Amino acid sequence: MKLKFFYTLLVILLGIQLQSFAQGAGPGTAGSYLDINNVKFFILNGGDWGWNLVSNTLNQMPKGSKASTIFAGGLWIGGYDHGNLHIAAMTYRQNGEDFFPGPLDMATARTDSASSRQYNKIWGVHKNDIDSFRNGTKRASYGIKSWPGEPLPNTGGWTFANTLAPFVDVDSDGHYNLDTLHPKSSDYPKIKGDQAIWWVMNDNGNYHGETHGLSLGVEIRSMVYGYNCTADTALNNTVFFEYQIINRSQFSYDSLYIGNFTDFDIGDGFDDYIGTDTSLNAYYGYNGEPHDSLYKNNPPAQAVVFLDAPLNNTMYYNNDFTTMGNPGKAIDYYHLMKSVWLDSTHVVNDGKTGHGTGTPCNYVFPGYPDSAGSKSWTEKNAGNVPADRRMIGSSGPYSMKPGAIKYITFAYVFTQLPNGNYLSNVAQMRKDVAHIRNIYNAGITTACSTTGIEEAEIPNEDFKVFPNPALDGFSVEIEKGGHYTIRLMNVLGQTIFTKNVEGSQRNDFSLLGIPAGVYSLILSSGDAMGVKKLIVR
Repeated sequence: MKLKFFYTLLVILLGIQLQSFAQGAGPGTAGSYLDINNVKFFILNGGDWGWNLVSNTLNQMPKGSKASTIFAGGLWIGGYDHGNLHIAAMTYRQNGEDFFPGPLDMATARTDSASSRQYNKIWGVHKNDIDSFRNGTKRASYGIKSWPGEPLPNTGGWTFANTLAPFVDVDSDGHYNLDTLHPKSSDYPKIKGDQAIWWVMNDNGNYHGETHGLSLGVEIRSMVYGYNCTADTALNNTVFFEYQIINRSQFSYDSLYIGNFTDFDIGDGFDDYIGTDTSLNAYYGYNGEPHDSLYKNNPPAQAVVFLDAPLNNTMYYNNDFTTMGNPGKAIDYYHLMKSVWLDSTHVVNDGKTGHGTGTPCNYVFPGYPDSAGSKSWTEKNAGNVPADRRMIGSSGPYSMKPGAIKYITFAYVFTQLPNGNYLSNVAQMRKDVAHIRNIYNAGITTACSTTGIEEAEIPNEDFKVFPNPALDGFSVEIEKGGHYTIRLMNVLGQTIFTKNVEGSQRNDFSLLGIPAGVYSLILSSGDAMGVKKLIVR
């Protein structure tokens, strides 16, 4: 771990901020480890994660080491309503926070300090604990007993959503009922992976001290999960972040971007490079030199992958006060999500730093640094000085109406070959990311990666997809009656379309305008799911 030096900003609205904090919600301070596999991530419930809120990271990659690839990370969201910018983002809390614990009132998009304090927690559950409870071999763990399937009682008169954390409603009554005497008929948490951490936060509990921007009025339900799968090295080195973003406000947003901030520290945080792989919907960090003071001669690579949303922009900034440095006001954060520097100039492919004269582009350093003789735009080929890099990837622009929900999932993929080096680990990282994308699109069905909810599977013989390969269209026939959802996804995890259909009949679909390629067709009904590959010519 390394000591991190932070910049300090003058808070012009300090008096307003202090007054707001006295009346509104306080910051999220709860934390917990996701450590089920070969990496150890420290999770916070305040929109940021990874660090101890002082000066050190608490991440370990690999688990048990004294090194990490990421100092901290955070969620960014920003959009416009009638020309007014609303934005929430987190970096290091120098001047306050933009996210606060707890849900929002469904009618007013508000909360208070008392309700927020109740949710200043993180709920964690292991798959083994769920399985042991359900088969009667172990008592319900604290995570199962305290699982917030329903909103906690509040004294502010707020009306929160009837359900919060996902759970399997065995008795179908809409309530989370834990029956410790009859575990087979008891409700239980619905998690992904072999260990999951869940929390709920919002951006309207108080003044935005980080960005000084207007709040959006969004409620964000978050689940971080991982799989213990030593037989699958890539999966055993991956952690997933899933966000459900709900617009509780009465504003309709346009030009909305959802961003992921990452402060890469590949061991020593001051000798790093960054890059983008547009073909894999990923951005990444790697060492800028063959030797690292912590990882020695085998510095790993660390990818951040957009799994179910397009990666539309990547950007970086340095830890300084230049036009390529730290953001200070709301528009700076928003510009960074659009690949725009603090001086309002767009990133250009100049073969160097991206700030200057050249062709405007939306991705920084999209080449492959490990390709021998390559002339593509990478930090290595540009001869940039390795430094303390902070990077942002974003998806958008979107529109978001009142009550609308956006889902987005990120995968953090750590790669370090047994006898690798700073460039061979980048090459292997791309293979690992491609593998994670494929198994995620297929529902992560490897032998050692079942979820904690005993999901039912729709057998292949129960539905037919034809013709396959397809040209102009295809049909799906489902053997059994009932209500189903069909989703077609490409290899980048992007949803091409989603349709609700009925069983016991033929359902026809057009492929007009859909490019040739390999797609995943996902059929789901309740908790049951089936996946088939569809080839489009």
